[in-house]
Amino acid sequence: MRRTVLLSVPVLVGSLLLAHPATAQPPRLSHLFEQQLTFDDAYAEGEPSIAVNPRNRQNIVVTFLANVGYGFYGAEHGHPPTSTRDREQAMQGCDELLTFDGGRHWKRQQLPVASFQMDPTRPNCSDTLVLFDDKGVAYVVGSNFQFPSFAAGQGDFRLIRSDDGGRSWSKPSVISPAVLSPGSDPGAWQGARFYDDREFMALDRDTGLLYVNGTQGRAAADAQGNIEYLATSRDGGRTWGNAIAVGTASAVQLAAAHGIALFTSPPAATGSTGECSGCTDVVVSTDGGRSVVRHATLIPAGGGLLGGPAAVADPRHKGHFAIASTDSTGALVVYRSYDAGVHWSRAGRIAVPGRTPAKLWLDWTREGVLGIGWRGTTSSGDYGFWGAVSFDDGRHFSVTRISKVDSPKNSGVWVAGDDTSAIWLTHDRFYATWGDWRTGSLQTFWGGFTFR
Repeated sequence: MRRTVLLSVPVLVGSLLLAHPATAQPPRLSHLFEQQLTFDDAYAEGEPSIAVNPRNRQNIVVTFLANVGYGFYGAEHGHPPTSTRDREQAMQGCDELLTFDGGRHWKRQQLPVASFQMDPTRPNCSDTLVLFDDKGVAYVVGSNFQFPSFAAGQGDFRLIRSDDGGRSWSKPSVISPAVLSPGSDPGAWQGARFYDDREFMALDRDTGLLYVNGTQGRAAADAQGNIEYLATSRDGGRTWGNAIAVGTASAVQLAAAHGIALFTSPPAATGSTGECSGCTDVVVSTDGGRSVVRHATLIPAGGGLLGGPAAVADPRHKGHFAIASTDSTGALVVYRSYDAGVHWSRAGRIAVPGRTPAKLWLDWTREGVLGIGWRGTTSSGDYGFWGAVSFDDGRHFSVTRISKVDSPKNSGVWVAGDDTSAIWLTHDRFYATWGDWRTGSLQTFWGGFTFR
């Protein structure tokens, strides 16, 4: 049996144990755990997200995809497509796991982002993310689409909210309508919008603004081709302002706090003064998503969930942000800004020998604990899940492996549906969730530890 006490195990890695100021002790980790959450091998069940209710920390929501894959996933494991869901959501569906006792018992139910009953022309759902606000309201964003006609505009991203911890959900609102979506307005846009894909969501807890950045195809006055957009809601996700074009499509975790939203972006041909072709820009909005400015950086462009560096906001101080990227050796490197993204300096570094980080997720608590979770991938494609916390704004980390054994790489028939891993920090606990193939099919796992 694996021990849960980590202090006797050499899990602190890389250069993070070098001369540390006596006034800043590294976090101590304990009570490590890991558990499988989904078990239905008729579906590929990955791409999870996790959030903990700050009003009731026993209330946790995990969202994930039930990938039908036209029956191929189930057929691989002796389950030919026979259910109503197999027929109605032939590509993908979105589910949640809900607990009110800290994870001892879970209830599974379908998320009402998309379904055949809601709209038979676009019954599929994917790309869900969940978060809670400080009042205990939960928000889930996810796509509503038909395949393959979503590429022509039959699909978009929608948001639902829950006031009862995830038991029930509101009707969905459309975030950035495509040409065939409710709320489409090609005349006002002076062109068409189509093909919505991989989005991320952030909440500014100081202003209450919700932000979504996503990938969208456009043939309009503001942009041509595959672009990244930024959309903002000022009323808790019930309605959304016009989604502005902000640069080349690059799906990355965004950050928001104290009236500032920030995320990374590939260097722009115009609007950027950088001379580093292998570095990232940052895109910043200080007016609630009505406009953005772009700053060049010397931060390497690799290392995020789907390629770009991930960002997180320090909830204690206005203008303080961190970015996690990957350097040329495959190590995670943390950069910090104290002036809303104008200037950046390198902080800490995490290196796990023989592992390349992928599918990062960042969180930063109001108590000042910075957390990073990631998949550590071998050269063969197998991977485990790691977590790290810092008490000094990313200069030094305590690091541990959460998954007990490696997941093999994707196997068998594979279409889509495992873009993300995710973490959520409370004042003293690190929770993580990821997709894992060790059982022979893609299933969602969760795990974590206590820090102090």
